[in-house]
Amino acid sequence: MTYMESSMAEMKSIMKQMLKHSESQPSTQQITNELLKSVQPIIQAQRNLADINHNTHMELIRNMVEARYKVTQADIKAIREHLLKTTGSAHPTVLQEEVEDDAKKGEDEKLRKL
Repeated sequence: MTYMESSMAEMKSIMKQMLKHSESQPSTQQITNELLKSVQPIIQAQRNLADINHNTHMELIRNMVEARYKVTQADIKAIREHLLKTTGSAHPTVLQEEVEDDAKKGEDEKLRKL
């Protein structure tokens, strides 16, 4: 055999080995599926965390609204009680006492005298 023939035979052998090796490699679809399988638990954990954060946030909002509702109900009850006391035969309770200005009082008296 000549050098050229031996080189060609060697190249054919190398090409056959490369072909066998490339056939044993997974396809891009197989690689994609394996990657998806490995990432799926991370995606699921992120979804679970988002659900937990959402539920926690909604619970805080519910508590805030409920607390405000209770305060409002207590205010309404106090106003009703006050109205019941003031509309009966007793004199109305003064919630804020108005202070008269002495100068204005004097002016009013002068106007009445005229």
